[in-house]
Amino acid sequence: MSEAEIAFVNAFVAKDARERWLSLLPSERGRGKITVRLAHTLLKDLDTRFVYDKDAPPPDIAAAVQKVREQWAVRNPKRLCHIIANNSEVDGQTMSLSDAEADPRLTFGALILLIPDRLAYYHTERSNLNKQPYYLLFRP
Repeated sequence: MSEAEIAFVNAFVAKDARERWLSLLPSERGRGKITVRLAHTLLKDLDTRFVYDKDAPPPDIAAAVQKVREQWAVRNPKRLCHIIANNSEVDGQTMSLSDAEADPRLTFGALILLIPDRLAYYHTERSNLNKQPYYLLFRP
């Protein structure tokens, strides 16, 4: 389990699920129990105060996210993200945001961590890259 994953869990996973995540993510078997949830049921584990529809967040959140993303892009010119995915080929890897958003291996459910304790994206399993739901995870 990476530092990015620990930061994500502490920022976005609901308090009652955090200990479970922190105990399961480090082992291959336990990690599989978490990553399989990415396909359909992960929302139950997230702190709903910080979960928004990616395409229609409240205006104040959208403005704050835009500002944070601009700052992130300056500090991270390659726009690299950490991936937690329900696909072992890409789970735990780092890739650019544009590659992550277009990678068909992430259509089985994935978390894309831009700033692990502040900004991430989550999408459930989908049949193609155009069908979502796609969530924004943001701590203002």
